[in-house]
Amino acid sequence: LTVYENLMYSCELRLLRASKSKRKQIVEDVIHLLELENIRNSVVGSTEKRGISGGQRKRVNIGIELVADPSILFLDEPTSGLDSASASVVLSALKELTKLGITVIAVIHQPKYSIFEMFDQLLLLGTGGETVFCGPVTCVKDYFDFLHFKMYEANANLADFIIDVCAGIIPRENDPSYLPSDL
Repeated sequence: LTVYENLMYSCELRLLRASKSKRKQIVEDVIHLLELENIRNSVVGSTEKRGISGGQRKRVNIGIELVADPSILFLDEPTSGLDSASASVVLSALKELTKLGITVIAVIHQPKYSIFEMFDQLLLLGTGGETVFCGPVTCVKDYFDFLHFKMYEANANLADFIIDVCAGIIPRENDPSYLPSDL
């Protein structure tokens, strides 16, 4: 099946009460939002037959969920296996969804800083799944500063820094035996 056929099939199965023209419009909107216009008629492919790229396939999979017109979208590692350009396209599309009123909840491991900055709220888990931080992304640096975790490199990546703190790699200032699980 092509990208368009996959999206339309999913939409038709999930939005039975919507008119045909409404379903077509939803599919077109998703294709535009996820920047899939140039591959709309390309075969998605399978393990036996090569099709679109991994990044494109990831966006099609997200699109398959979006055509159901959800109010909340849960994504587990939507950027895994993608190069940084493809990951940025995916996250930019997800950010646009939030502007449309859709709540997007995503698990992201090791984001580059430009992706990290796209998030509004952040939940950080430490050793054993304990909550280390929960709140606005704009407050996370001040929070770790308050707890005496300092970024010493002027151009350090904040996302990498907080991941290292949560993993117990960076100790609290003046207390090298301190581990984040003690929070």
